[in-house]
Amino acid sequence: MEGGFRTGGNAGCCHGQAVLCVEHGAIGPHAQPPPGLDRGRDRIINSVQSIRNCYRKPLTHLLLEGGIHIPPSRIVSLEHADQAVSTLLSKRLWLKRGDVHAIQEGDVVSVETPDDLAGALDIIGATRWRDVLIQEHVEGPCQVLRVGRQAFFRAYLAETGEDITSHAEALADLAGDAARVLGLEVYGGDAVLTQQSGPILIDMNDWPSFSRCSRPAGRSIATYLTEETRHSGDWSFTHNLQALSRA
Repeated sequence: MEGGFRTGGNAGCCHGQAVLCVEHGAIGPHAQPPPGLDRGRDRIINSVQSIRNCYRKPLTHLLLEGGIHIPPSRIVSLEHADQAVSTLLSKRLWLKRGDVHAIQEGDVVSVETPDDLAGALDIIGATRWRDVLIQEHVEGPCQVLRVGRQAFFRAYLAETGEDITSHAEALADLAGDAARVLGLEVYGGDAVLTQQSGPILIDMNDWPSFSRCSRPAGRSIATYLTEETRHSGDWSFTHNLQALSRA
């Protein structure tokens, strides 16, 4: 499925508008921004490239190269997954599809025993995966959500939904560093805040649901777009965004 674009402003006008690149599945290799886009005046929020950077293989490589703290991870070909995992079964592991993010049941599988591994490989063998990400388990996941560089940030415990934003500054810094590496502006992610090793990033997600904080996140997105398009001179568009940010 190709990725989509949600466009702010008048449908027939491509002057000073904001284009939100929103993924609805795997973006095809030839996906391009919408026709008529004025790269000198228009702003793409979460570019096609930044979304592709969130696919499993480039995500893992970019985070490692960028010095982002993630669990021990390696990507192997499917034919070598059995051997690679067998040498690591003294600890709990996660097997994740190696092309894009998880989009269906079975795309992320927990493995702790040889029986788990056999079952996981049966599931994976029925797919078209070519590569598998092997990642060590880290206890205590949190969900992080952000708009812009500093405009909006929330952090929640994944299991209970408890808001831990007030004491999650280290998670905010980690998420911001990862977003800069990937080129994201509006994003979510999964992370772990450990006492011994500090914050550890598990995954990044372009355009998360923001379901836990939809109203403040929506206002922040509108405000962020207003600031990003203020220079364009399209005052009707900017005025509409300002009204939305106050809703």
